[in-house]
This record gives sequence, C-alpha cells and structure tokens, in this order.
Amino acid sequence: IIASQVISQFQLIIGQSQHYPAGIQFTFDPVTDIETIHSTLLNNDVTVPSNVSLTGLKNETQHVVYRGTDDHIYEIFYGPGLPNWRMNDLTRKVALPLATSKPSGYTTDAGAMQHIVYVGSNNHIYELFYKVGFSGWRVNDLTLSAGLTVSPVGNPVGYITPGNVQHVVYRGTDNHIYELFTGPGDPKWYWNSLTQAADAPLAAGDPTAYVTDKWTAFGTPLIVAVE
Repeated sequence: IIASQVISQFQLIIGQSQHYPAGIQFTFDPVTDIETIHSTLLNNDVTVPSNVSLTGLKNETQHVVYRGTDDHIYEIFYGPGLPNWRMNDLTRKVALPLATSKPSGYTTDAGAMQHIVYVGSNNHIYELFYKVGFSGWRVNDLTLSAGLTVSPVGNPVGYITPGNVQHVVYRGTDNHIYELFTGPGDPKWYWNSLTQAADAPLAAGDPTAYVTDKWTAFGTPLIVAVE
C-alpha cells in the first residue's frame, strides 16, 4: 500500500493498494494522532514515500508543561483539529520519578522533536523526549548520561543553539552554574561548570538562558543570565 498524500490534519488518502480501493481515507482521533497513525499504517502494510511527510500533523501544536500538586509532570496541548485542550500525565505514562522542580520544554529538529527537562526526587536531571515515529514518550537520565557529580538545586532550563545542539543549565549545590550539552551530530551528553569557565561569582538563584543572533569570535553563544 502506498500513502499517496496527506490531507487536512488527520486524514490520509491511500492510493495504490492490493487490499483497498484507490482513494480510501483513514481518519484519526487527534488525541492519539501520531501513535495511532503509525500503528494503523504498520498494521495495514502501508509504506509512506519520501515525498509524503507526517510531521505536519504536529505543526502549530501548542504545548504547556507544568508540575502538578502531586509532583507529576503534566503536558497540556492544543492544535489544529482539536476541539479543545488535551492533557497528558507524563509521569504516569513513562513511569517517571516524581518531580522536585519546574519542567522546562524546548524543541529540536525544526520543532519535530519535543524535549522536557526536570529534576526528579532522586536529584537526577531527567529529559523526556518525543518525535513522530516514536511509540510514545521516552526518558533519559541526564545525570547518568553525562556523568554529573554535582546535584542540582532549583529549576533547570533547556534550550538549543544552531545545529540542534542541546543545552541544559542549572544551579548546583555548590552554587555554580552548570551546563549540560550535546555536540552537533553527537547525541552524547557532556557537562561543564560555567562558573569556573568564566570565573564568575557564585549564584544565588536559578539561571535563565537565551540565545542571541550574534556569536563571539570563539563561536560561543551569549546565553546565560542568573536571576
């Protein structure tokens, strides 16, 4: 079966098929959108050609993430085709440790992959991530992945710089500002003490991060301010 084109927000027209007449439509419930679509295509032996993209099904979708009174991480989302806002309990869905910080969200791959970072009850920094083609949200323990030796206090902040380079900044128990980061084309996580690297004063609050459109001669973004 060849998926010939995507129409509207949650309909797929199937063109060539031995089992279905040309022009058959599959319509999907937006609440399960991508997961339902991919399982349906797989179960019906549908091949999506390279000139057909399903990523558009997530375009212009709004996401709000927060820590609930039960210390779960919740996602509220809304987009084209949805009659109202919907909710995901990500802690329950992914079996996450309870949160002790606010979550911070950002996207990579031109908005196709979602990321949420937060501090768990074991003082580890966790990354939740999801993109089209995944069967569900996935989790990465950044403390273990990067080999962090200083636990966080307060709220981490995540963001990206050109080349899909991911950054997470946080204040450590020693009041240094630390950066977790990946490299261009390198999925491995590394860490760095920005306080030590910049010979900066100790922090009294959580960091916040931003990216400018100018870069220094050393190729380093001007990114961090401390509240």
